Amino acid sequence: MSIFHRRVIQRLINESGQFLRSSQIGSLVARLNKPIEANKPVEAFSAEWELVLLSAFHKIGTVNHEPQCPGTRRPDLLFTSREGVSFLADITVVSDSGIRVLYPVEAFSSALMTKIRERGLRGNSFSWELRKSKATIYRGGPRPKLRLCTHRQFGTRIFNRDFDKFLERVQKQPKNATQYVIDTPDLYVRVMYEPSQEFCSGRYPAFEYPHSETENRVFGALDDKAIQLRKARLGVAMGVLLCDGGTTMLQAKKSFQSYSTGEILARFFTENHDISFVAIFTAQHGRSSNVGSSDYWVQVDLHGNPKHKAFVTSLGPLFDSLRQHLPSPRHDPTNARLRLEEGEPRYKFPYFGGMSMTGRSIRMSARALLELLAGTMSVEDFNYKSVNPFLHKLQNGRLITAINFHPLEDRDDDEVTIEFGEPDPIVTEFRKPAKALAKQ
Repeated sequence: MSIFHRRVIQRLINESGQFLRSSQIGSLVARLNKPIEANKPVEAFSAEWELVLLSAFHKIGTVNHEPQCPGTRRPDLLFTSREGVSFLADITVVSDSGIRVLYPVEAFSSALMTKIRERGLRGNSFSWELRKSKATIYRGGPRPKLRLCTHRQFGTRIFNRDFDKFLERVQKQPKNATQYVIDTPDLYVRVMYEPSQEFCSGRYPAFEYPHSETENRVFGALDDKAIQLRKARLGVAMGVLLCDGGTTMLQAKKSFQSYSTGEILARFFTENHDISFVAIFTAQHGRSSNVGSSDYWVQVDLHGNPKHKAFVTSLGPLFDSLRQHLPSPRHDPTNARLRLEEGEPRYKFPYFGGMSMTGRSIRMSARALLELLAGTMSVEDFNYKSVNPFLHKLQNGRLITAINFHPLEDRDDDEVTIEFGEPDPIVTEFRKPAKALAKQ
C-alpha cells in the first residue's frame, strides 16, 4: 500500500511533465513500482515523497529537479518562489527498516498471531511482553539490548514444543487464564492468555528512540545530505527535506533515556553552519486545526539554523503555503509498508468500510464487487457481518432493478449502489396481494 492514495500518485505522475524531464519521470515510476525488499527501506516511499513535494513546490514557484551545478552533485530541488526566495534542497526519508533486524518485535508479534490462529483460538485473548537487558538506559549511554533471539531462532527457542503445550492447555481449559514464560539472560518472552480480555496487546522497550545526539538515523541522514549539498557548489541557501518512511524518531521527545528531535537538529546545525533549514514531513492521523477533519494529513515542521535566522523567517510564509498543496495520506508509512508486504496493489483489501445494506439496496465497494464476480474473492471473504447480502436478497425474492456508480475522487476505490425491487414471482412462491380487496 502506498502512503498516499494511488490515484493521487498517478495524477501527480500525469502532471509531472510540467516540471520533470521524460527520463526523470521514467526513473520515478520505476522506483514507485519497485518491489519491497525485506528489512530494507521501501524505495517506493522515497519516490512518493519526492513526487509529492516536487509537485507541491511547483504550485508555489519554479522547480528544477536535479539541476546542473558547478560541483559533482545534482541535488533533488532548486526552488525559487514567486517572491524570489531561492534555495537548494535534498529530499531524504528515514525509516526503521534496519533496526527491525536488530529488534524483530514485529516479526515476533506476527509469528505469535500466526501460531494462535492455526489453533483456531481467539487472538484478542492473548497479550505479550518482551524485556530489555538489565543494563541501565540513559541519554548518551549504549543503546538498550532487547532480550530476544533472531527471527531464524523463533521456532526452536520460542515457538517450540513447550509453547505447543501452552496452547494445548488453552484449548482444553478455555475459561482458565494461563501464561507462557521464557526468562534467560538473553531471552525474555511472556505470553498471557486471559479469556475475558477485550483486545490483544504487547509491551516492549522503546528501543527506537535516540540515545545519542549523533549516533542515530535522523542525524546520519541529515549529515549525509549536508555533504551532498556542499558538493553541488551552487552558492545558494541550502536545506534538507526530511520525510517519514515509517519511524517514530521524527517525533522523539526528550527524556532521561532519549534525546528529542529538536536536540538532534540543534546539534546538526551546530556542526553544519552552512545548512539553513530542515523541514520535517510526517503523516499524522487525528484532528488537525489546519484541515478541520479527522483524516490523515501531512504535518510540516520547519526548523531553522540560528545562524540563518533572517532567511528562515522568509521561509515561514512559503511553507505555510506549501501545506495547502500537499495531498492527504492514505495511511502512515508503517501501515503502508505492512500492506505492501501483503502484495499491494493486488492484495485483498477493498474498501469494505463503506458497505451498507437496507431492505431495498446494497452500497458497497466497486472493487469488491468486481473481485467477487471475477472469482478472485471467495464468498466467505466477502460476507458482510457473517451474512451474504446477495443471498439474503435472493432468498426474499428481490431481484436487481438498477445499479448506480459513485466515483470517489482521490480514493483508491469507488462505490456502487445496487437497487432491489419487490419480491418477484419468478423466484418466489405466489403470495397474496399486500392489501387484499375486501369482499363486497
